[in-house]
This record gives sequence, structure tokens and C-alpha cells, in this order.
Amino acid sequence: MNSATASNTPPPGTTVQVTWSTDNGATWVGTEPTPASVNRIRWTLQNSGLVAGASLLASFQATLPSVPPVLRYDNTVVASLGGLGQLATASASTTVSGINSLGDLVWRDDDRDGVKDAGEPGIANVLVSVYRDVNATGTYDAGTDVLYTTATTDSNGAYLIPNAAFAI
Repeated sequence: MNSATASNTPPPGTTVQVTWSTDNGATWVGTEPTPASVNRIRWTLQNSGLVAGASLLASFQATLPSVPPVLRYDNTVVASLGGLGQLATASASTTVSGINSLGDLVWRDDDRDGVKDAGEPGIANVLVSVYRDVNATGTYDAGTDVLYTTATTDSNGAYLIPNAAFAI
């Protein structure tokens, strides 16, 4: 994670304390650890001068590794006030996409040679499921590998998955 303290403008008369967690919120530190190890960032408003209707825009920038460990990142904001507990929550998800395209053709391989020959027709309306090979075995492992996306073949048996992430 980068820039957790940059571009944050607290309401007048307040300050913001930023803390980081590397263990999913079990413990918090006031000095930013190695960015790759951070999995939670917390902004805490400090000052009793906050007035009704005031707002805070907190932002951060995350830099992902070249092969991200996951393809979906969830961001959740929890608003709480002193001992009153949670007042509101909001969440947003970001799915990593790429510049790659994945596609080909599903056809009836009459001679079972794995090569599309003249006269072997494409097959329409086939659901193609693409999974992320989580454990890098090169084969589908039920219960381990995660569904990335699906596509359905067109009338000629062709399918295309645009903007595919590179680590599926």
C-alpha cells in the first residue's frame, strides 16, 4: 500500500491518525510497515471539535505485485463514534483485469486429433469456465481453484474473454 497519508483532508479543527495492520486488524501500528505486508489501514479522527455535517475524504493508492496473490480486492469502510459502536459501513470491490485476451474455438473433433479440420463444425452455446490455478498445478483442483469468469460460444463455436488478468 502506498500514500495512506497523502491527499487526506480532515474537517477543520480535527486531525487524523493513520494506523496500519499486517494481521487483519488484530494489532495496529502507527508507523507504516513494509507496504507489501499491510492488509488494513485505519483512519481515526481525533478532536472533539467535529461538527454535524462535516465530512472526511480519505484515500490511498495500492500498488499490486506483478503477479497478484488474488484477483479481487475488497475495501470496507466502517464509521464508528466513541463507545456507540458501528454507525455505518460501506464496501467496494476491485477486480484485477489485464490487457490479455483469452479465446479460441470449441468444435466437434470428428477424427479426435486435436486439430480443427475442414468440415468439423464449431459448437454453439457451450459454457466455457476459466479458473485461476491457485496452487499452480496446471490442472483444475475442485475446492482450491477459483472461478475467474465464464463465456459462451457464439453460433460458430468461438469465444473471447477480453481484459483477462495475467494470473488466471
